[in-house]
Amino acid sequence: MFTTRHRRMAAFAVAVALTGAGPALASPVVMSSVPQVSDRTFQAEILAAHNAERRAVGVPDLVWSDALAAEAEAWANGLAASGAMTHAAQRTHGENLYMNAVGRRTATQMVAGWLAERANYIPGAAHPNVSKTGNWADVGHYTAMVWSTTTEVGCAVARGKVYDFLVCRYNPPGNMRGRAAYDASKPRREVVVAAAPSPTPAPVVAAAPVPSPLPTPPPVQTARAADPVPAPAPAKTPAAQPSAPPAAVVPVKVPQVDEANPVPVPSAKPTVVARQAD
Repeated sequence: MFTTRHRRMAAFAVAVALTGAGPALASPVVMSSVPQVSDRTFQAEILAAHNAERRAVGVPDLVWSDALAAEAEAWANGLAASGAMTHAAQRTHGENLYMNAVGRRTATQMVAGWLAERANYIPGAAHPNVSKTGNWADVGHYTAMVWSTTTEVGCAVARGKVYDFLVCRYNPPGNMRGRAAYDASKPRREVVVAAAPSPTPAPVVAAAPVPSPLPTPPPVQTARAADPVPAPAPAKTPAAQPSAPPAAVVPVKVPQVDEANPVPVPSAKPTVVARQAD
């Protein structure tokens, strides 16, 4: 059971988007038959619709759950029989609902209706202050789909006399008060890699100084009668040698590497929003 901290926001609130009072009988039928939950193509369709957006915001893919799909199918069949869209009383899993006229949309198109709520979502905001409209339920389907700690999904479509119903169940559930759906510090589809420190350059060794050449000894003077004691020739001053150039100093720039600080996301609470379309 959930504690008060984990209770559903807004007391099991329901967001209903009405685009028409009844089915549009002249609308083309794009889903002639209802897919079965065991249909691998249907499962792949649902996962692709969810995971494309999850990858865009940098959270792990969802995997299909047969158990969640069985729960979703049982509830969807009940909605189809009653012709009304209501949430289940269960508190264990998140739940998204969608309804439209029979055959009006495929499962992918229904999920796209939830994804469209992204336009009003405030990335990185904590629930319930997550919508530009001021009402979190206007983006609740979307946040349930991309909630970072959710790992499994199972969905089902059921057909009534007038409406098709799509039910998706999520585990663990999302939309938890005080938490963000995902870490929005990085742009969509961009991986930020910390810069590696610059390599330390090899030390510069100054060239060994060139030894100064020895001065040429003066020539030996031979004593002559007129010059019995030869005067020594003046010593030559050796030419000054250029000093070795100073060793080059190469600055080493070590960039500052900041550690990631993701937003902690504790256990989630059930998603409790639904969407209705014509």
